[in-house]
Amino acid sequence: MHRYTGGFPFEEPEWVQLVVSDPEGAERAAQQIADRGGEEDPQYAEAVYPELRTVQERAAERGAAPVAVYVPDVRPAAPPLVPATAFMMLQEPPEAGRTLDALSALAREPRGYRLQEPEVRTVELPLGPACRVRELAYDGETADGREVLVEYLTHHVLSPVFPEGVVEFTVSWTPLALGPAMLETADEMAAGLTLSAGRDG
Repeated sequence: MHRYTGGFPFEEPEWVQLVVSDPEGAERAAQQIADRGGEEDPQYAEAVYPELRTVQERAAERGAAPVAVYVPDVRPAAPPLVPATAFMMLQEPPEAGRTLDALSALAREPRGYRLQEPEVRTVELPLGPACRVRELAYDGETADGREVLVEYLTHHVLSPVFPEGVVEFTVSWTPLALGPAMLETADEMAAGLTLSAGRDG
């Protein structure tokens, strides 16, 4: 049985790898932030740690890996202190088939969390042809009652390296003001996706 290893490029030090399989992954990521060298970075790392733990736990539940988190050099004035995340995961193909048409149709199906129709198109990536989906979603409220809106850019890739399924790569961010820059970053990451197959045992 194959075991797959994925990867994607990201710019350090603002993007930090979060090793989901490591029980101390959040602690290690926080330490990287503390070690950046800024006078307030140790306090910044301590404040951001709970969010890192949450990202790690959610990624573990999904089976996502690798995962990277965006922690800006300048601490945001208000949460989230981790305003963007990126992750890869392997998925089963749609019931309608492992095709771009099937992926596009599935992406366009109504979703209760969306605030508007998704933007869906097909693109060619080095890893394989992909269905690119941009979504705007409602993600609850802050402690003071403000709505949390999250933007997602997901590439569903039909890679020849993973012929039995679909490679999913998602970058999500809030606040929405990050959108233009983060869209460019997400597309650059997707263009650098890698996947290799080994064998268990």
